[in-house]
Amino acid sequence: MEAKILFMTTEYSTLETRGGLGEVSEAIASGLQKLVGDNVRLLMLGTTEVLDKLTYPAQEIFIELDSGEKACVLETRTPDGIYLYVITDPDKLGNVNNIYSRENGVFSQAVGYKLFGLLSKVAAKIAQVGINSWRPNIVHGNDFFAAPAAYYISKMPDVKFVYGIHVVNNESEYSSETLDYLEIDKQSYGKRVKFMEMGLNYADSIIPVSNTYAQEISDQNLNLGCGMQSVFRANREKFHPIMNGADLNIWSPQNSSYLEYKYDANNLDNKEINKKLLRKQFGLEEKENTPIFCSMHRLDPKQKGIDLIIATIPTIIEQGGQLAIHGSADESIPEGKKLADAIREATRNYPGQVAFDDGYKPATAHLLFAGSDFIFSPSRFEPCGLSNIYGKIFGAVPIVRATGGLNDNVQDGVNGFKFQNYSEQDIVNKTLEAIKIYKNNPSQYQKIQYRTMTDDHSNDTMVNKYLELYLQLLKTGC
Repeated sequence: MEAKILFMTTEYSTLETRGGLGEVSEAIASGLQKLVGDNVRLLMLGTTEVLDKLTYPAQEIFIELDSGEKACVLETRTPDGIYLYVITDPDKLGNVNNIYSRENGVFSQAVGYKLFGLLSKVAAKIAQVGINSWRPNIVHGNDFFAAPAAYYISKMPDVKFVYGIHVVNNESEYSSETLDYLEIDKQSYGKRVKFMEMGLNYADSIIPVSNTYAQEISDQNLNLGCGMQSVFRANREKFHPIMNGADLNIWSPQNSSYLEYKYDANNLDNKEINKKLLRKQFGLEEKENTPIFCSMHRLDPKQKGIDLIIATIPTIIEQGGQLAIHGSADESIPEGKKLADAIREATRNYPGQVAFDDGYKPATAHLLFAGSDFIFSPSRFEPCGLSNIYGKIFGAVPIVRATGGLNDNVQDGVNGFKFQNYSEQDIVNKTLEAIKIYKNNPSQYQKIQYRTMTDDHSNDTMVNKYLELYLQLLKTGC
């Protein structure tokens, strides 16, 4: 039996992306297209950003849902040629710009339940009756917003629901009104429900994006399951962790369209040229035998460990190192502004040694990875860690905290440096160890760097695992 996959997502990097999900969605869909052709198709909400970026001709299709309401769907393709269905119902979507609207730190119930409920209803109807003579037998939903589809599809014995867990959010509990709109039996959930809980209970297979993250979200003591740890534990037999991969046609120093001076693990001469270019672009002083540390993350005060990176700055400077930071903070919240201000203060205190480029630009990200000797990823939690993977591929040796995907893809002293506790002293000690090896034992540093660059993080490896799982589900049902 061949797999016919409907892939539900709110992000796709050539249309709309606000984090790693957009890049991962593109990587999975484009990789699957190479294997199954047009039997992988995307389903997205038609936000203004998505609609503005559509370039292929589109056919308008009206789908009648079980409730009697009709949903308007555009059948088209992404800019990179993947089959795409876009829900464009103006009455329900309106002019939606930020589908992740938040109220007091949690996802907005007012925005969320109708938008994401509609996404799930349309996915379920396509799975039930097909669309334009095409019907999926696998529906792959991601994170909490796709979860209600699992409930609907559980009633279809010839369709399987695969549930990707990229991050567990502090999601609202949805009320009785939500259950009414979703047409879900209230006896199953009482008066309130979390979307993700629904997805976990009704999915045929659950895919956390790393083995360690799968363990962490189930651990009652860590609270990374956002109150759903017991639900994760109850569904552990359905877990099939698959680490995210990178499109090496884009994210590699030999193929990057942003690098004039390309290189690979066997010839690093041009990495030194990129290091000079990085110093010039970021305004860092030219120095010999000096490691450049980098950070390429959102300046997220709750996750990314930026406060720990800031704590290493005096040590890096004392040891003759330099630090380049590229990322953006949400300065509308006090914690975000505090981090950004602390980094700006460091650039003033250490001119030519610490540099900060606020925002995100792909060309800058590629040069940052290509010119750096080390990349910091000291996260409080990290489901996978795409920036860390990209840094590794470009030969920026990782310094990570042992959490989530960072723990899975870094072995201390083998392909990077790893510390356990979320503490300033732990990261400073590991930074000192890294500098000592870089300066005093260059052959050992080069050995670690070579292993870092040659680890298998390819998109092809990841996608083959997904397809194997789909086919196994279709064959055995589990």
